[in-house]
Amino acid sequence: QTTPPKTPSTQAPASVQTLGKNDLVIESFTFTPKTLTVKAGQTVNIMNNDSVAHTMTSRDKKSFDTGTIAPGQSGSFTAPDKAGTYAFVCTFHESMAGTLIVQ
Repeated sequence: QTTPPKTPSTQAPASVQTLGKNDLVIESFTFTPKTLTVKAGQTVNIMNNDSVAHTMTSRDKKSFDTGTIAPGQSGSFTAPDKAGTYAFVCTFHESMAGTLIVQ
């Protein structure tokens, strides 16, 4: 008897983060995930699932900013070209914070 050849797995290994349409989701006044790792120059997509407007803005207010994302809407920005760690906040709700790691 012969064993049928194994078909390659199409599932990504558990260590690989597979990003869907939205790289980050805002819900219940929280960024999920709180720490997001992206490539330099990558487009980052954010979905606002809250009932109020939010932003995702670098703390230095220069590196990136989505502008206002209305409730139920999405926004995006281009990650900085320079690798590094960037703190971000919602400019309307400063207690909402996270970290963007650019590689």
